[in-house]
Amino acid sequence: MLRKLFREDALRHHMRGADSGALVQLFPAWTRVASWTLLGAFATLAVGLGLVRIHDYATGPALIQVPSLEVVATAQGRTSRVVVKTGDTVGAGDVLVELYSEAERDQHRLLEKEFRRQLANALLDPLDTEIRKSVASARTQLDASSIALNQRSIRAPEDGIVTDVRMRTDEYVVVGASVMTLRVPTQDARVLALLPGRYRPMLAPGQRLRLELEGFQYEYQDLTIKSVSNTLLGPGEIRRYLGPALGDAVAVDGPVVIATAELAAEGFRSRGVTYAVYTGMPGTARVTVGARNGWLTLLPVLEYLRGTDDR
Repeated sequence: MLRKLFREDALRHHMRGADSGALVQLFPAWTRVASWTLLGAFATLAVGLGLVRIHDYATGPALIQVPSLEVVATAQGRTSRVVVKTGDTVGAGDVLVELYSEAERDQHRLLEKEFRRQLANALLDPLDTEIRKSVASARTQLDASSIALNQRSIRAPEDGIVTDVRMRTDEYVVVGASVMTLRVPTQDARVLALLPGRYRPMLAPGQRLRLELEGFQYEYQDLTIKSVSNTLLGPGEIRRYLGPALGDAVAVDGPVVIATAELAAEGFRSRGVTYAVYTGMPGTARVTVGARNGWLTLLPVLEYLRGTDDR
């Protein structure tokens, strides 16, 4: 018996002439709501991309530089006493470090005693010429001894705040050695921002620089650029520019431009607390160098097409 091509129930359904069902059932009200919703969303997105401004930034490492003076030894010898400590405020001429000078002190005391003796003789016989010459000679020797004794003390060259003491008691020091650092309170600290060299044409004094110091995340300081270097510096030149103390504090991959900005003398505030700044504190600097709307950012080819009329 040959196998039938169609099933019996399928043939009976076909003989009854039943209508075929729709492949997809659509509900008119739902489709209208969905269509208008999608259209509104696309319209809102299109307007938003046209109105929003997306900024371009020049971003790079930054370092703090605090105006300071290096105090150097004017005499050599072993330290007998370090008079100051970090954080002390000193005035010009104040003694910072004393050196051992027992021989000079003994000699000074003898000369002072001799001067007083000669001065007493002069008071007894003020008309004696020889005595007056002896007084003058003793005075000259005493003044020379005082100068030599003063040179055994290292003094502050000007007013400042002691920030770094590099000498200890009973340590030998030579002439010209750096013994400590003084911060100059009358001058503001500055920020050195090392920005990628390709942004040099877009940078100028007066622009806003946003600084974020390491350890103070999201604590931004908005500063004003005071100067921008006219030449680009490579990694080697940057190390020489920063000097031996800070030359290896930052790493740069290519040519950079240096932008400077000033910080307030009293430091900066974070969560209600004022912190002092110190030379070498690292951070990140960011400068706005341009802005474009959302469409140009999403489809960069539009910027090219817009600029074809200018060529």
